[in-house]
Amino acid sequence: MAKKQTTTVATTVEQVEQVKQVEQVKQVKQVEQVEQVEQVKVRVSIGQTAIKFILDQPELTNQQVLEKVKELFPSAQTTMACIAWYKSKLRKEGKIGQRVFAKKVAQVAAE
Repeated sequence: MAKKQTTTVATTVEQVEQVKQVEQVKQVKQVEQVEQVEQVKVRVSIGQTAIKFILDQPELTNQQVLEKVKELFPSAQTTMACIAWYKSKLRKEGKIGQRVFAKKVAQVAAE
């Protein structure tokens, strides 16, 4: 009888080790899947880039913002109207101030 108990214990230990290995493989696969999802979250869109330029340098004209976006995304089909829309959206949200025209600022400074 002692022999049977020893083999049963050995089999059980082997099974436990196999289960641990399977769990480790599952964990590795889950980590890989999470990393893939995180990589997707890191993507930068043209809109996000335009908004970042506008928020960082609100004095830039629409043309200047468009040129900077086109430098990063040469194949982008973004237009002046898109940039104007982003600026308008940010103004409505209160993230940037109202438009300031250079002529008006110069007139106020002269007075």
